[in-house]
Amino acid sequence: MKNTWTAKELTKLYRLERTKSSIYRDEAEGIIPLAKRVKRGKTFFRVWDLEQLPAIGMKYRFLRPLTEKKIIAIYSPKGGVLKSTFAFNLARILAINGISVLVIGLDVQATISMNLRMEEQENFENITDIKEINGLYEASKSLKENGCSIENTICSSNLPNLKYIPESSNLVHLEQKIRDESKREFYLQRLLKPVKENFEVVIFDNSPNWNFLIQNSLVLATDVICPIACDIETYRSLTQNIQMVNDYKEKMELTWNNFILVSTKLERTKISTQIEAQYKTIFPQLITSCSIRSAVQGQESSLDKISAIEYNPDSALADDYYSVIKEIWEKINPTHEDVEHKKHKNKRVIEGK
Repeated sequence: MKNTWTAKELTKLYRLERTKSSIYRDEAEGIIPLAKRVKRGKTFFRVWDLEQLPAIGMKYRFLRPLTEKKIIAIYSPKGGVLKSTFAFNLARILAINGISVLVIGLDVQATISMNLRMEEQENFENITDIKEINGLYEASKSLKENGCSIENTICSSNLPNLKYIPESSNLVHLEQKIRDESKREFYLQRLLKPVKENFEVVIFDNSPNWNFLIQNSLVLATDVICPIACDIETYRSLTQNIQMVNDYKEKMELTWNNFILVSTKLERTKISTQIEAQYKTIFPQLITSCSIRSAVQGQESSLDKISAIEYNPDSALADDYYSVIKEIWEKINPTHEDVEHKKHKNKRVIEGK
């Protein structure tokens, strides 16, 4: 894992049009945190630790500051579309821009929890040991039932402003428990109430299998992001799957600020590029203008437990994530001027002008 950053690497990470000298001046003036002095041969050079990135991002961010708290549900009814990978990259990119994030895993495969878990937490001999982790199910039980508080389920990542509530196989029991609750679609809202206001952004990483956990996350969400792969299986099922989500939205009278499609796993093949073009033709108002390509560096960065942008800022995949997440962030976190412009535009449309 990459644990330190030089001034030159910071300029690449944050897409800065600045010299190393200007970064050193910012350090000297206390605008960004102090770097460590590391000796190589007879020369000392400056490096910043990984956990300093959020504080550096407060100065050099490429994502605008948050205007109001967001709860983002990442959901796709089709598996294998980079859902958890996208959620992981989104969470880390928000965090290195100085935004506090809580990730809540709702998929028993626990992909995002394994990516966020620090090395010292990985002392499990086999995958079944994740049953011992305190998660949402344990928080749903009373102390007499060997439960715990929701605060005690929150785990740290290697970025100080990025926390997560881990998944375990006990999520199956939680889903069954919710089934028997009154107002079951609002169960997680009640459970998470003590902690969700402590973070600027909460991200739910959902299972592709429709269940009460997904329904709860959609009720809580201010915005929904749906990754869709540029393959024939996803394409064939997409319209039906979107209709299912839309039906639930109407049934529950939900008012998301945004429902955003992100095309993923784009390959350099005729069929893949044709499907991407079809997505943009069928859903022009919903889909991002940029796509996430299929690249081995995506797997390598996940293995290193960092985002694609951190892993190799110069890569084409890093460019994809930078463009897509910047576009999404401007949609879900509009400026006051953006909101007023949209209201004016909608008024003109209604009046037929």
